[in-house]
Amino acid sequence: MAEPAPSKPQDSKAPVTKCLHIGGLTPSITLADLNKRLATFGTMGGDISGLGKVDAVGRTKNFVHVTLKTNVGQLAKCMNVLSGSTWKGANLKLSEAKPDYTERYGPSSLPPDPA
Repeated sequence: MAEPAPSKPQDSKAPVTKCLHIGGLTPSITLADLNKRLATFGTMGGDISGLGKVDAVGRTKNFVHVTLKTNVGQLAKCMNVLSGSTWKGANLKLSEAKPDYTERYGPSSLPPDPA
């Protein structure tokens, strides 16, 4: 059985845009707070979802999805520094967000359009 080839190290300066899932937020954390907190690692893009939304039972959701434009090195640093840290009373949990349904499964798994 052949061993997998070692992956090439990525250039830490290579630009990357990633959607991040940030969990464990408290209702007091605002978009401006998140923008300030992530500014040292990159620029937050326009795609932000979940912040301030209310779930079916009336509680504020404790997560947000943000798009972060940065480089590979800064993204790794962001994940290592912020994940598991306590900030404004919140125990942050950072991970790469799962892709959208249509991106994960592609157009071939969508139901056909009724004619």
